Amino acid sequence: MILALLAQALLEEGFDGAKALQRWSLEEGARTGREPASTARIEDGALVLEADRSTRVWLSVEREVALEGARWIRVSARARAENVDPAEARFANCNLYARFPKGPVATTRILTGTTEWATYARRIEVPEGARTVVVGCFLSMPGRARFDDVRVDAVNPPKWNEGKAGRYVFRWFPGDDVPEKARRYNEESYRIVREFLGVEGPKEVFYFKYPDLDVKEEYTSHRGNAFATGNEIHTIWATDRHEIVHVLAREWGDPPPLLGEGLAVFLSGNWQGKPVERAAAEILSAGKWIALADLLDAREFRRRDDLVTYAIAGAFVKWITETLGREKLKALYGAVKPGSGLREFERALGMTLQEADAKVRTGIEGK
Repeated sequence: MILALLAQALLEEGFDGAKALQRWSLEEGARTGREPASTARIEDGALVLEADRSTRVWLSVEREVALEGARWIRVSARARAENVDPAEARFANCNLYARFPKGPVATTRILTGTTEWATYARRIEVPEGARTVVVGCFLSMPGRARFDDVRVDAVNPPKWNEGKAGRYVFRWFPGDDVPEKARRYNEESYRIVREFLGVEGPKEVFYFKYPDLDVKEEYTSHRGNAFATGNEIHTIWATDRHEIVHVLAREWGDPPPLLGEGLAVFLSGNWQGKPVERAAAEILSAGKWIALADLLDAREFRRRDDLVTYAIAGAFVKWITETLGREKLKALYGAVKPGSGLREFERALGMTLQEADAKVRTGIEGK
């Protein structure tokens, strides 16, 4: 019901016929060397973008669309990925995008691996003064991507309900809600996290509550349950202590997810409804433990099962706090970045991750 809004088609492209590609332009989307370039073709009524491990120039296929006064648009396409491998890719793109003359590029979800045909969409507010938008399909990883039924529709703006509590500004769609009890819990979460971190925090935190993952993905391109960006939280839950940690902890630094997600899990007090150490102990006893050194790389951390990695990270941060102290945690959090190497991280920690890993596991086993 929420997404069944009045729509006016600004572009409809089915890629029927060999000449369909002539309505689009091939542009250089990324470059890692001089040549060879990725390829674009029409095959079986769909646009096909293809590259391999030798590709150094990554082409996008794009088209300018007149907005005709639209204030919000919905960009969509059917797409599928075939053996798209992000493992060694410098640029991770396999998606539809929309680019205005001014402002950031908005994208649909990035596809990897092999997927079935599905529709992916993004709802975007048109920047003030924009009269056109460039819509494109892009692949910058080895593999093959297929796109069909690309559309740009003018749609109504979202109709948010709004409520305030403390520093939170809550927004939700008609038929949904952030009830009073949930608002009080979120206010308490803000207080607890702020006191632990010793930070001031933003004057306002905008809390966007979505009824389900599909709606959330259309407005944000993120499929997960929740994420934070700037002073905004986007979530399918009425309460969320995990994401407010990310908002407030930015004053401490921008560390690898091993620390960033670990701190959020630790201060949330539990993982998947279980105390952090219990969740980590179950992973250890099940033989699913992953060495801390193997989780330092941000891409490797995100690639693995978050039900496992988040629990381990939370147990690690809990151990740092309880054995080395909050000030050591704060110093480490501010000293390392997502791209920090093993030696840099270990120097800031004051021991090897192998040593820390053994201590964390011993502590869990002794509980």
